[in-house]
This record gives sequence, structure tokens and C-alpha cells, in this order.
Amino acid sequence: MVTCLVSVHGIGFQTPPNDASGVPGYADALHAHLRDVLGGAVLGDDPNRLAAGVRGPVYVHSNWPPGTGGTELGLARLGKWTMDRPGRCTVDQPLVDAGQPLAHVALIYAHLEEKTQALGPLLEISTMAAVSLSNYSSVVGLLRTAMSDVGTLLPSWGTHAEPTPSLQVRPDDIRQTTEAPKAGMFQLPAGQDGTPTGLLATLRQLENDVAAYVTRNSLRQRVRSFVQESLLRLAYRPDVDAIVVNSHSQGTVVSFDVLRDFPPVARYKIKAFVTAGSPLRKYTDLFQWGREVGCLYGMGQWSNFWDTRDPVADSLNAPDDWQPGQPADRTPDQQGLFQAVDPDSGNLLPYWIDETLVDNLANSSGGGLQAHNYWDNRQQFVVPFAQLLRGAARLG
Repeated sequence: MVTCLVSVHGIGFQTPPNDASGVPGYADALHAHLRDVLGGAVLGDDPNRLAAGVRGPVYVHSNWPPGTGGTELGLARLGKWTMDRPGRCTVDQPLVDAGQPLAHVALIYAHLEEKTQALGPLLEISTMAAVSLSNYSSVVGLLRTAMSDVGTLLPSWGTHAEPTPSLQVRPDDIRQTTEAPKAGMFQLPAGQDGTPTGLLATLRQLENDVAAYVTRNSLRQRVRSFVQESLLRLAYRPDVDAIVVNSHSQGTVVSFDVLRDFPPVARYKIKAFVTAGSPLRKYTDLFQWGREVGCLYGMGQWSNFWDTRDPVADSLNAPDDWQPGQPADRTPDQQGLFQAVDPDSGNLLPYWIDETLVDNLANSSGGGLQAHNYWDNRQQFVVPFAQLLRGAARLG
């Protein structure tokens, strides 16, 4: 029996690995960090990649073989639904290489997005956000936050440092309609494959991801369906004992949307939900995303990691009326951002999220938006995350 860690990232940052050319996938560095802390006897590698001499997680593609638009062949890596025994998935493809108790699966939802003009979605979310802006912050608070964000970005402004794998813009997600880069300091530096890199490319992709996910219902539904189907197949594999959902950036929103509507018959397999650099408070306050946790109530602990200097992230456990720049302390009886519904009485209950404040500028590394780089923060993210995984796998 294995406990399966499932990593979910934002749409434009799910870079797949190219083992033949030595290009790492978006979760390869995190896998290496966790393996270093947990040891190879605990965290297994993808047997198929290991046969080629590469250590790393199992990548499951929504578009496989690449360019075909098909999803079943990619999902089949996690197992196929059996007809003779409904509610079971096959286990003909192992998730670990040597019987380790912990497996790692990273999801790649590619070619689910539409190649549309970014300007339309951006105008839509700008209008939506303007109406609800007072829910998120006051004018003074916004100015204070903006100054803080600029101070965070300035040290990296204009640098061409190679982003860490988890913040590398995915090559196949550069919009065909994106305008040509301007000359001077606003030019988007590009890597060897022509993919924009650096701070501005990271910020632009984050912006496009949010705009598309909020305003394009068809894209949102395709992404949610793929993530849910992946989790369901793992939940119904007889060799999977538990699942830990690990999400980063916009992937935290996708995972939240899936888990709060996850089929109750399978939710007992979800032992923990981890979010890092989450914009969920912005989604909730600016886009009326909803505050009820649904099926998350009764699942394992929700653990959130955030950095005050990360312009994407906010506290998720702070009181309901919290605004950026304020202390995030909350007592157990205070109403938080999210709430649960008591299934017996129907009463609304305060919902508690286990939260950790980190400093990515001091403890992480890499180009792009360093304050948003949690997966390379060994001291404050990797080590406690490894301990959480040990608990979920009941390793002591």
C-alpha cells in the first residue's frame, strides 16, 4: 500500500519534463528536495523514468500523446476503470520503483485552454474586481500593499536569472495572440526554446492564468474534470491507501474547487490538503468565489504556507475581515474566511486552517518571482511538508 502525493500547479507553469534533453518538469526539484529529506526508501520514483536513468515523479498528462487532444491515454498511467469490478482501477502500472510507501504524481493539464485574446478576460476580471475591491482592502491598505510588493520585486526587476522549475513558464502556453515584447526594460527575456523567462514573464503568466480561469467556464470545467478524474482513479486503486493533495499558486484554487465538490464516497482517501502561495482570498473577496468548504469538512488537515511579500498569496486562516498588512492572528471562535456546514444541523461552523508564515526571499532561490517560490524553501516548507507526508503515510 502506498500514500500518493499529488502535485497541482497553475495552468501556465506546469512544465512537463523532457528527460531526453535534460529539461526538468515543474515538480522535479520539489521531488528531489523531498527525497533528500525523506530518503529513497520512503519516496519512490516513477519506474518508467527511472528505467531511463531519471529520478522524479510520475507525470500524468491531459493531452497524450502530445498534440492529439486525447485524455484517456494520459490518465491510464494511473489505472483504467474495470468493468468486471465497478469502482476499481487497475494497478498494472506501478507508482513507485521499489515498493516505497510514498509515491509522487504531478498533473499536467495541457491544451485544455483556449487560444484567445488576453485583453478580453483581463478587462472582465478588472471590472469584477473593481466592484468588490472594498471587500479585500481599503485604499490606504492597497497603497501600503503596492509599496510592499514593489519593494519585493525591485531586487529582481530586469534580471534574467533562470527561474526555478516550479516557476518556469510552460512553452506551449504562450498565447498566439500575445503582443510583441516591447524594447527596453519591459522586454521579456527568453530561454533557449524561445519561452519568456524572468520576473515579467512570470507576472504576465500569473495574470493570464487568473483571467482565463475566472472568465472562461469551459476552460475551468475541463481543468477541474481532469484533476478530479486523476484523484478518483488514485482513490479507487486498491494499492493506494491515502492521498495528499499538494497545490501551488493558482493550482490551490483548482484543487479547492475540486475537493469541496469531491464525491463523498471517495473523500476518505484524502488525508491532507496543502496550499502554498494561494490567491484564494483574492478569489473569494474580489470574484465572489464562495466561502463554504463543502466536502473538505471532515477530510484531513488543510495546511497553508504564505509569505507576506508574495503578491499572489494572502493569509487564509486570518479573520473574515482581515486585510493585507494587518496581523493574521485568529482565535478558534472567530469567523475565518471559510466556513463549513454541519451535516446534521445545517448550522455554519468556523473552519480552521493550519497556517505557516514563511520568508521565501531569505530561504528560497531562483529567478522569476522569488517571493512566490515555496517549493525550494527547504527550511520552512520542504522539511515541515515532509513531516506532514510521514504522518499521512503513518511512518512515525
